[in-house]
Parts: sequence; structure tokens; C-alpha cells
Amino acid sequence: MKNMVFSMVLADVRKIRNGGFNVKRNKSLGWKKVCAAMMAAAMTITMVLVSGMARTSSTAVESGKFSNPVIYADVPDIDMIRVNDTYYMVSTTMHLSPGCPIMKSKDLVNWEIVNYVYDILGDTDAMNLRNGESMYGNGQWAASLQYHNNKYYVAFNSNTTGHAYIYTTDDIENGSWTKTELAKGYHDMALFFDDDTPYIVYGSANIKYVELSEDLSGEKEGGKSGTLFSQNRGADTGKFDGGLPFEGTHVMKKDGYYYFFASIGTCCEGLKSTYTTVVGRSKKLFGPYVDKNGKKMLDNHHEILIHKNEAFVGTGHNSEIVTDKAGNDWVFYHAVSTKNPGGRVLMLDKVDWKDGWPSVSGNSPSSESERPVL
Repeated sequence: MKNMVFSMVLADVRKIRNGGFNVKRNKSLGWKKVCAAMMAAAMTITMVLVSGMARTSSTAVESGKFSNPVIYADVPDIDMIRVNDTYYMVSTTMHLSPGCPIMKSKDLVNWEIVNYVYDILGDTDAMNLRNGESMYGNGQWAASLQYHNNKYYVAFNSNTTGHAYIYTTDDIENGSWTKTELAKGYHDMALFFDDDTPYIVYGSANIKYVELSEDLSGEKEGGKSGTLFSQNRGADTGKFDGGLPFEGTHVMKKDGYYYFFASIGTCCEGLKSTYTTVVGRSKKLFGPYVDKNGKKMLDNHHEILIHKNEAFVGTGHNSEIVTDKAGNDWVFYHAVSTKNPGGRVLMLDKVDWKDGWPSVSGNSPSSESERPVL
């Protein structure tokens, strides 16, 4: 039986089981705004018929397993947090408005949209489709999601405005968002709190960091900043061989180590995508980050977390690692299905730790796995 896959912007109250995906109407948006947003996005709404898509049915759910992809739709550049017993996720939505949906789950497999970070980024011709302008393929990219001191943060860069934004709220599901526009753009920015000190790690090939002011309104005057990796080898000490430059970076702290996750290769070439997720670690936030043998990532050494297999390619831009109630760790990332290459679909895999290093079974996407523990 053929199954319809809709772009997330379609506010159709349906669920795609295993991964369930339910779009909840947000009454605060108002029908006029919803209709206007849907009309603006009409050019980009995709309705794809895929044969045999719902491989995990109620049988698989009852058996306690799930299959990849968790959501068979374009859900790229994911980030995720767990707050109490609830998981929240954001992704790239580019030109779509309202933008940056907040997705919610209790089990990491079934998801629903419960809010949007913004209705529209700004009043420009491109954002309003005026005077022949549009922001198709641009807009909001690679959102970073954090929860710190009882406040939610979403940070992302806009390829349309050339600026980065940090939105905050006390109520991620029903609250309004406070918008802060930063003075410049930060490509693929990842917001990270080292204890109470906020940083942005950002860039493609040239990976940089900058300390933010306490209120996250901009770069801290006199704060720490620098370059972690550069693709220009040999020019100075500490340069990175950028044959496969890093991007889509994340930093996490665990058991006294900082872990630097990144994607190498190409993200957006369909079946030709070579995205691969890699990791290194360091005792210090600013490095040097090394592989298992102590060789520096600066010299193009790293550990592979997830690479392609016969079923999925372009395996990259991972989320933060989250822990279920049984203490199992999980990571999301996007990939391209070799059978149905209609976008970057949402993938989920269990993360095991050995000798202080994260790994995914086979270093490649699973087809079917035991479900996370509620």
C-alpha cells in the first residue's frame, strides 16, 4: 500500500506511525496567519507517494521495536534535548513560515509539532514574496536547541538576512518567544553552556568559537574566541587539512571530557551525499581534540561514529546525545534513503560507550532496533 508523506508545513492532523508525526494546531497563530503561511509555502509543499514506506507498523510497535527512518520526511540538521520525561527537537525549515517547529515526543519515536519559534523572521521582500523576491532554499538553517536554568534557547543562522538569531522562552510548548538578532551570521551555530558560560561553536571548514555575553545578546567584550580548526594546512600551527571539512558541529561534556562531533563530506547531493559523522575528545573545551590513538583532529584524525551503508547515505549533522529512562543513550541524525531518496530523513540509533568513546553498532544506520525505554 502506498503512503503519503507530507512536508511538515502541512498542518494536517495525522500521525505517521513509527515514527509518529502529528502536527498540532497552535491556536495562538490564528487561522489568518496559518492560511497565509500555507499559501506562502505552497510552492514548496511536497506530497510524495512512496511504496512500502511504513515498514514499521503496529506489529513492530507491539514487538517493542522501531525501524529507521523514524520520520519519513525531510527533517534535516536535527538538535534535541530531554527535559524531565519529554524530548524536544528542532530542525532546518529553510524558507517555510511559520518556521522552526518545536517537535515533542515521549518515546523518541512518535513525534508531534507543538509550537513554532517564529511566524516570520522579518519584513523583507524575500520573506513576503514581494517584488519577485523569495528566500527559497535559504531562510533558517541548522537550529541549535538548549535548556539551561529553566529557560529554552533556540539559536540559528539565516542565509537570507545574513544574521544569526537566539530565541528564548520559559514555555516551549505554549509560550511566546523573545527574539534576539545578533550583529552578524554564524554558520551552523551550536549553542553550548560550559557550566554557566555560553559559547557558540560555528562554521564550515573553519570552525570557530566565541563567548557570548551573559544575556546572550552578542559576543562578550573581552571574552574568549578563536579558531578550533582551519582547512588551510601549513599556513600556521594548528591548521586542519580541509579535504573533508567539518561542519554541523556539536560539543558535549561527559565524565570530564569534551566531545566534539562534526560532519565531514557533502550534505546535500542526494544519493551522492558523502556526509559522515565523526567525533574526537579533549580534556579542555578549546582542545586539542584527538582520536583514540591521541592523534589530533587538527591533523585530520578522528573516530567515525556513523557512515553510510547500502540502505542510507549522507549520514550526518547529528543531534545532541540524550538518555532514556533506562540510562541508554541515543542520537538523531539525517540521511538519504537509497530506495526512496526524497529528502534527508530522520534517523535514530543507540549510542554505546566503551573506554570513554561513543559508538553506534556497525558505525552505520540500523534498519530496526529495540525501542527506547520510557
